Amino acid sequence: MPRTEHNIGRQRSTRHEITVNGLLTLRGHQLRHLRLGTDTAAKTNIAAIDRVLVNVIGYEGDISEESTDFRRVTTFKRGELRRLVAGVLRKTERPLTTLEIAKIVMATKGLEASYSRKIKSRVNNVRAVLKRMDLDKGADANGNVVWRRAT
Repeated sequence: MPRTEHNIGRQRSTRHEITVNGLLTLRGHQLRHLRLGTDTAAKTNIAAIDRVLVNVIGYEGDISEESTDFRRVTTFKRGELRRLVAGVLRKTERPLTTLEIAKIVMATKGLEASYSRKIKSRVNNVRAVLKRMDLDKGADANGNVVWRRAT
């Protein structure tokens, strides 16, 4: 089959990043099955994946560190973020922006509040909680959205 006719290209990378990523992801899924006991062959599958990564592909990283069990790590328990946001708004006298509320919530929870992707994600989570609550939404002098308890 000619390559040009079917638009098939050769792999241009020799490091196999996509294959390694897929195998590490599959290994993570197998670790989950092993933990839950849903797949009887999970232990054998993990050993086979490890052999392929090391012997066939030549992966030199720490396999057990790179592939973790697929367990969702949550920062807040169910309803905890909503309760913290309501507590912040209950204690304050003035309207607060979403970022201010997020920083207070993170300080209350003992989380780092430096500006990064994490804080962006947490601000978005706080914003989603604020939108679902019955609050008064306004704007401050700079045009930022501020939130206050509904009276």
